[in-house]
Amino acid sequence: MRSVAPTPERFLDKQGIFRSFAHRMPYVRCIFFTRMRLTQESPMLACTRSIPRSAPRPAHARAMTIVEILVVVGIIALLLAVLLPGVQAARRNAIWAQSQANMKQLGQFIQLYTTDNREVLPPSAFDYRTAPNPGKVRTQSPAGVSPLIGPESVGSWADILWTVQKQGPIPSLNETILYDWRFDSPDRAFYDADPDYAKNIFRSTEVMVRVPDGTEATPFGTGARADEAAHPGYFAANPFFNQLGAVAANQTYRWYSTHEIKRPAQSMYLVDSVAGELATLDATSGSANNWNLVDCAYPYPGGVALMLLLDLHTESVPEWGNLRELEEDHQIRVLNLDSGKPFWVP
Repeated sequence: MRSVAPTPERFLDKQGIFRSFAHRMPYVRCIFFTRMRLTQESPMLACTRSIPRSAPRPAHARAMTIVEILVVVGIIALLLAVLLPGVQAARRNAIWAQSQANMKQLGQFIQLYTTDNREVLPPSAFDYRTAPNPGKVRTQSPAGVSPLIGPESVGSWADILWTVQKQGPIPSLNETILYDWRFDSPDRAFYDADPDYAKNIFRSTEVMVRVPDGTEATPFGTGARADEAAHPGYFAANPFFNQLGAVAANQTYRWYSTHEIKRPAQSMYLVDSVAGELATLDATSGSANNWNLVDCAYPYPGGVALMLLLDLHTESVPEWGNLRELEEDHQIRVLNLDSGKPFWVP
């Protein structure tokens, strides 16, 4: 009987190899040789399926249309409009937090000062020119170089704490300014020479935008000058502790101790200001109900001013209309701190 050579179809049906392998890997080109002796009638079997090839890339890719570019630009602008206000708010909150930290550090300096001086609070402004022993505050530094602003031995609480806590000296800023601020807190002349100096905790972290255009910052003039607009804002002390006029009025100094303050948690010592280191009291009105502190600053988010109270905590206070409103609505006192009565009560 004549034997029939296996054909590819018969071989696949009989062995079952190509069918199952091709089913599992349909895209692989594979060539299988049978274990049988190949004859002219049983040629090599091969899978003819192959891996599909990607279409050739065109020589020149299509460029973006003007509409697509405008869409991308619009999306970027929208994202910036959403993100920038948040970034700006975070920056202003950081400035507020740093200013608050500066004020709290000043509260610690006040506490150290009162501990070393029989609980006496530093005056908000002073004139030691006729004192038997005026001390080092606001004296010539270095020798022969007078203070750049204001007379010798006249200054503010900031000069006292700066000197006592040994915050100076600061190296000479240039060849024309030899003053080194050893016994004097940095002032307008300092920031004119070095506007980027940011290590002074005696100032706000926020710069002044609106200034009263005065003759000089208090206690040496009527308020900050117009060219101080880019300088850091001032922390002004309560005029209740002002001793600057005692010499002119031929009066003795009136020192206040911490024990005399009736409500220290409600008694203000420092406030944000554009006037200078001494807050300015406007008592020109015939009625005490209209007395107020002028040139206070509200530079932080929400339009608030920072205050340091005499129990050494800080408050963020929105703008007020007068001192009576400040005391009744916000429970913060400025005048008659040694009395339990409101200042407007006879």
